Amino acid sequence: MRIFSRCGIPLTLMLTSFILLPLAAVHFIPPDAGMMAMLLLFYCINPISSILIGILAGKQTPTLWFLPFLSAGVFCCTACLLFGWDSAFVLYAGIYLLLGMLAALISRIAVRRRS
Repeated sequence: MRIFSRCGIPLTLMLTSFILLPLAAVHFIPPDAGMMAMLLLFYCINPISSILIGILAGKQTPTLWFLPFLSAGVFCCTACLLFGWDSAFVLYAGIYLLLGMLAALISRIAVRRRS
């Protein structure tokens, strides 16, 4: 039960940036502006979200180590469901996983140095 209280903010961030924003972009933005919204999501918002999730996971590594993996998986599933299968989504998910893991590692090192 404690794990759910600790990962509320990262899960909310993940739900918003990897599920709700792409759904809103697909359903509510006109097709001519939708491509720009997807580029903004894929190249700006999603990497920043992955880094933030990694930082939050790095602060509590023993319990939240799985969050960068989960965020990459959620992105890949959402993208494939909304846009169909494309190997580029796996590449993006790998990049988001790498960013999240690097942020978690740096965050974990910073936490250890402080204590």
